[in-house]
Amino acid sequence: MTNEAIILLLATILDLGLGDPRWLPHPIRWMGRSIQYLEPRFRGLPLHLVISGGFMVVLLVASVFIALTILLWAGSLVHSLVEQIASIILIFYCISIRSLYVSAQNVNQALKQKSLKTAREKVGWIVGRDTDHLDENGVRQATIETVAENFVD
Repeated sequence: MTNEAIILLLATILDLGLGDPRWLPHPIRWMGRSIQYLEPRFRGLPLHLVISGGFMVVLLVASVFIALTILLWAGSLVHSLVEQIASIILIFYCISIRSLYVSAQNVNQALKQKSLKTAREKVGWIVGRDTDHLDENGVRQATIETVAENFVD
């Protein structure tokens, strides 16, 4: 088994074991806060929204790329094992098999209990669309679509 395969396997095992606990700092939440901070500033630029939004995306992606490159490079300077552990943790943050499964099960449980309001709320946690007016089939469809999309990703 290659080193990369072992790293991916360990990151997956870590994800299946831990999921995404709320107490653990998470780069995705940091990215969300960055977007909340930057979006109004970029919208305020005297540019077309598509252009200013494009600049914001480039800034965020470049920032993440540079930060991760520096982190892995610094880890490699310390020891190859440090770089590998950093890789495992970073990949762990990128996958969310367990959390997605638990979230989908929570939506399903709410539907089984005939609590459409709760099901809408829970599916709203995992999809990027308005869920307030979804019927039962819409909630199911949104859940299946997001699980499928994330599985492929």
